[in-house]
Amino acid sequence: MRTTPEKTPQTGSMLEEISKVAATLFFEKGYTQTTTREIAEGCGISVGTLYYYIQSKSDFLTVFCNIHTDDIDEWERAVRRRMHESSPEETLKVAVWKLVYLIDKRREMVLFWYHTSKSMNAAHSKAIARVQRRIAGQFRAIIEAGCEQGGFRTSDPLVNAINIHMLCNTWALQHWQLRNTYTVRQYAARCQEMASSIVQGCVSRDTV
Repeated sequence: MRTTPEKTPQTGSMLEEISKVAATLFFEKGYTQTTTREIAEGCGISVGTLYYYIQSKSDFLTVFCNIHTDDIDEWERAVRRRMHESSPEETLKVAVWKLVYLIDKRREMVLFWYHTSKSMNAAHSKAIARVQRRIAGQFRAIIEAGCEQGGFRTSDPLVNAINIHMLCNTWALQHWQLRNTYTVRQYAARCQEMASSIVQGCVSRDTV
């Protein structure tokens, strides 16, 4: 159940901006230590205005889940359309490219999920786990299609799918290092190259 107001374009856009600030503060200070006043100040709005969008700080966990789910819904639709139009090789490249850019857009939230999982209740944890399985499942479907057509050579599409997913997530998890060497465009291109190597059996061991 969504705990936020009905999502008009203006409301949705503002809520995303507020959520980005909240995710950054949660990661930097800790979920428990961050106050709604600090979130409001970070957004340049009053606490009263903040409470138009949320009822309590805990609502952000639901908001984050909703945003993440909506993002992956859109990503998955785009990838599935590509699967009907292009080869598995091209589909894999598009899926990796779009996911890296999506992770870049939601970098603060990705970091929050990885580093503040203890703040989530069972419902939130299960929701995020379902989305993560969907991402790996979509990569697995692409890899299996490539194997069937003879373009990919791998004996474990699931492990390869998880490895490629984690490779994309590394842009958020290790951004403090990667940003000194790569732009998001360069990293996305590097991920495409590495994903192609993984499914071609050109790596000697798993990278998870």
